[in-house]
Amino acid sequence: MGTASFDFSDEVAIVTGGSAGIGRAIALGFGEADATVINADVREDPKMEDEDTPTHERIAEAGGTAEYVETDVAAVDELETVIDAAREFGGVDVMVNNAAVQHSEGFLDVGREDFDELLHTNVRGYFFGTQLAARDMIDRDEPGSIVNTA
Repeated sequence: MGTASFDFSDEVAIVTGGSAGIGRAIALGFGEADATVINADVREDPKMEDEDTPTHERIAEAGGTAEYVETDVAAVDELETVIDAAREFGGVDVMVNNAAVQHSEGFLDVGREDFDELLHTNVRGYFFGTQLAARDMIDRDEPGSIVNTA
């Protein structure tokens, strides 16, 4: 499909937060390297002014295999659905925990709800995403890679 210098043609890569920003760049990179890409994000559209094609569609247009799974990483059952989607293609080989939220309020202005959202998405989501991906790799007796962005 692409001109990437890495070959992931037999790999399944999950990228959380793959619809926009760094996550989109990571997902597109895996697509160029011929990985099957699962984009797990709360929104499908890239929310970018200059690009309105969803990540999985852009990968498919370039000849790759990709799927979008609507996912709130703070919800463990939704992460389980993402792992199930990867199993349809053979299982998780690469897990990139990238989805995150941030708030622009000053330290003294952060409320409990905002803090809980940050904690559940940025910590809980990464923890259980890592755990579920590792469990899938161990159950299949296959090595893999887990990457956490910050």
